[in-house]
Amino acid sequence: MENSLPLAGAVTTNRILGEVMDAKFDIFKKLPDGHPMWVKAVDGLEEAKNQLSRLAASSPGEYFIYSVRQGCVVQERMGVGA
Repeated sequence: MENSLPLAGAVTTNRILGEVMDAKFDIFKKLPDGHPMWVKAVDGLEEAKNQLSRLAASSPGEYFIYSVRQGCVVQERMGVGA
């Protein structure tokens, strides 16, 4: 997966189901068309990795963690059947 995903419009402050999207780490799912879909925001890299592992184990697809502070993808993972 390329690190040049079109995130500029995706990483903004929005309220989605009561969560603020610009927390320390955002978890995204890569859609079939290559665009990212925001899944959730979490505090702390370890919690982001735990959430990423749970998502990847239960749902097909490509997922990644985006660091809002650093402005880059910090980890990627393929889900089951992806």
